[in-house]
Amino acid sequence: METNFYRQALIRNFLSIVALSDDVKAQVKVQLSVDKNMERICGLSREELTKYLEEVEFIIGKIDRKEEIINAILDECNSFNG
Repeated sequence: METNFYRQALIRNFLSIVALSDDVKAQVKVQLSVDKNMERICGLSREELTKYLEEVEFIIGKIDRKEEIINAILDECNSFNG
């Protein structure tokens, strides 16, 4: 079982890969297909995603497309769920 620290690190890694990508929607789709436990990402609320993106932004620098990233994640997660 993964620890909370490890889970948060995986979430930040996912978001940093997406944030650094040229095509956010395509990268979200790829990352969710690779992630065996996509509930880790899809279980997050908009507020939680925003908080994690702010943490990632502190590490990688300003993220201009936060809303685009959040919407792409929520849309892709919704397509898996229904």
